Amino acid sequence: TVSTEDRIHDIVVDHTERNEPTFTWAHYMTVHAPYESDPDSGVRFAEEQPDEEAYRDLIDRARRSPEALSQSERTLLSNLYDDSIRHVDRRIDDMLSAVDLEETVVCITADHGEALFELGYFEHPPELHQQLLHVPLVVLSPEVEPRRVTDTVGLESVPALLGRSAGFDAPGSPLCPPWNEDSDPVCSAVAHHSRFEPETIEQAHLKLAARDDNWKLILSNNEPQLYDIGDDPNENVDLAASTPDVQRSLREHATAFGESFVFGESREIPDEITDQLSELGYLE
Repeated sequence: TVSTEDRIHDIVVDHTERNEPTFTWAHYMTVHAPYESDPDSGVRFAEEQPDEEAYRDLIDRARRSPEALSQSERTLLSNLYDDSIRHVDRRIDDMLSAVDLEETVVCITADHGEALFELGYFEHPPELHQQLLHVPLVVLSPEVEPRRVTDTVGLESVPALLGRSAGFDAPGSPLCPPWNEDSDPVCSAVAHHSRFEPETIEQAHLKLAARDDNWKLILSNNEPQLYDIGDDPNENVDLAASTPDVQRSLREHATAFGESFVFGESREIPDEITDQLSELGYLE
């Protein structure tokens, strides 16, 4: 069978051979549980990895009761995750080799991060800690000199950034980006209590986060958690009680962001989408 990565590569190559401008979005799912050994480097952890049924059981236990896993089981999942990253790194390199970077704008990012038991949970449950929100963002453009942006940047900036990079009349500019000293904090939200029960997506379970370059606020049940991300990137020390001014400012932004969500409307989910979500572990 042809892998998803091979299909992505074929699509990219096909687009490079066209005369008109093209847009390609490639979503690699390899770095998503259940992780697998890198097929390009051989079965590196085959001697450790259990059979398929036992492995599915391990993933399910890691999601539901991460504290019950042994250290060797946690190490196995971490090794498989690292191996899947190496695999996607090589596939992205293959894709970049197939295009003319003098005529192509490239953006590499992720929709979420992955937790490996750092704060007591596995994968990406409905939480707003940094291991889930802090993702790579790499933009290659023939019009922009390489540099590293250390400011806090939200993924909502990406469409305008790519539009301007490609010459469209979009707000913002890659030369004068939408992130600057006066930019608002980056906000995030999650609105369900259980990843396995879609009916729990409701306002009562809305969690919000707001982050600037130094501080990160999480609101869960309207209760604040505040972290100094610079000194405490793993979010171990809650400073909400001792820094009310910082908390107040970030809370205003987070609350305004939360008011943009609409709850109470329900729509039937097609069976195809339900099957895909079940395969990825989002539904039972």
